Amino acid sequence: MWRELIALLRQIRDAYAKSIDIGKKKHHALVGLDFQTLDALNKQEETLTGEIRQLEEKRLKLMAELSKEQAGIEQDIKLSKLLEKLPSSPIRSSLYTLYAELSENVKQARQLSDDNRVLIRAAMTA
Repeated sequence: MWRELIALLRQIRDAYAKSIDIGKKKHHALVGLDFQTLDALNKQEETLTGEIRQLEEKRLKLMAELSKEQAGIEQDIKLSKLLEKLPSSPIRSSLYTLYAELSENVKQARQLSDDNRVLIRAAMTA
């Protein structure tokens, strides 16, 4: 089950990497006032958001299963807390690396989204 969690977190990490890519392209489209490209990117972003939502639902189900099998692991435990509970092992190492990468990707995706929101407001008032 741990390997399933690692594979799922990799998919989530990769989905956020795609979100970063879309966010960067949206930024350029907003700066260039290229609304046709922006519309296409918004559609891609909607699809990706749905994929991330589905992956997150799978993660929650997997965590529910893990909580039944592993003492001390709650269903809604955050990954950072889960890492604290795991003994040193290759699984913990893989999870820690994924946690760091996923955290960075989420942070970058949020920052790009915030930056693009500012550009959208500016474009609407121009």
